[in-house]
Amino acid sequence: MAKHRIFIRIYLWFWLAMAVIIVSHGTIDRITQSGPMIDHIKHVDGNSLTLFGHAAVDMYEREDVNSLENLLNRLKKTTGIHIFLFDSENNELLDQVRSDEVDNITEIATKSGNTELVFSGNMHFVALSIGSSRGNRYIIAGEYPHPPHGDGINNLSSFLLHQLFAILVSGAICYWLALYFSSPIVKLGNAVRQFAAGNLSVRVGPAMGKRKDEISALAFAFDRMADRIESLLTAQRNLLRDVSHELRSPLARLKVALELCRQKCNPESMKSLGRIENEADKLNEMIGQILVMNLTETGTSVIEKAEVDLAKLIRDIVDDANFEANNMDRSVEILMCEECTLSGNEELLRRAVENIVRNAILYTAEGSVVEISLSYVRNKNNNNISITVRDYGPGVPEKEIEHLFEPFYRVGDDRDRQSGGTGIGLAITRAAVELHGGKVTASNAPGVGLCVEVKLPAA
Repeated sequence: MAKHRIFIRIYLWFWLAMAVIIVSHGTIDRITQSGPMIDHIKHVDGNSLTLFGHAAVDMYEREDVNSLENLLNRLKKTTGIHIFLFDSENNELLDQVRSDEVDNITEIATKSGNTELVFSGNMHFVALSIGSSRGNRYIIAGEYPHPPHGDGINNLSSFLLHQLFAILVSGAICYWLALYFSSPIVKLGNAVRQFAAGNLSVRVGPAMGKRKDEISALAFAFDRMADRIESLLTAQRNLLRDVSHELRSPLARLKVALELCRQKCNPESMKSLGRIENEADKLNEMIGQILVMNLTETGTSVIEKAEVDLAKLIRDIVDDANFEANNMDRSVEILMCEECTLSGNEELLRRAVENIVRNAILYTAEGSVVEISLSYVRNKNNNNISITVRDYGPGVPEKEIEHLFEPFYRVGDDRDRQSGGTGIGLAITRAAVELHGGKVTASNAPGVGLCVEVKLPAA
């Protein structure tokens, strides 16, 4: 529902405005007896009544009342209109209506001099004043056999039915208008969310069709921005990949040169050569991490997936990490390890968890334990696999937690390369986890320490 709020708002406001206009217009026409339908009745039936009136007046003046009555009866049978003729004294010549109705009809016809709809009790007339060839004035009135507005309950029902039909038609029109205005906005919003999620190839311009308004201009501006950002990021990734590959060759030659130097140097130089080799290994490891990070950012289509036993993976990682931690007066333990399997890339998942564990080992207090838990979380809507790593170190300032998984980011000046690595490991973790449809978060644990949680969608 939240995704369609703008559509619903546009639709309801358009429809409400149309409904108010329709009801107001119909009500005013009904009260004032005006409007296109009434004017049409006046015009059409007024012209017919003029012809009937002159024929009736000529018949009355040339012959007598009986001849007039016969004529009016024939007209009623052929046209369905009941016609009444009044003289200049407002007397109904055939004495067919009551005196109060006569006054009502003749008063309106005499006052306006034009065709008027007259509603008197249950009778509905078109009345007008005409003159004869002898110069006498008469008023002729025609009663409707089917009144234009009905009467009583039928009158009200007909009115409401017409109003309801008009509102439903306006609702369909408003639906199309709301869809026309909101649809491109929804498409643009979806494209922005996909782009923010890492789908740099998404474009919204083609979905605009032949629109040439401000919304389509905004869509094409977004496409130009996306093209530019995608080209910059692609160039950056290609640069990292190419530079990383190119650095591998001189590093390999450096390793060969070190071995040759070891064979010829004196014992005093061995310490310096060991330091050079150590730094070369770190550089080689960093290059490998950059290549892995580049791999994870290229998408799921370039990695191979298989069934991964996460419980075994966690136990293997803990065994290796605990061996390293023991040399630093620390340890790694498993608090919980439920049996879980996942379709994914085992090597990327291993790197993701190892980077978190090694980071925890570096910063947990001496003599403390890094705790790892693997659990299967069951929810109503979906099931998740949760991997949590908790250390007992100094933690991280709250304002910097959200930056922990950014490439080359370090918390504070004290976390240099000597203590905090290159700043790529946790970035690889986030990229690998997101590549598997999961999410990684960090938070300061109660008391001391940092807790990092990886959530992966269960199969």
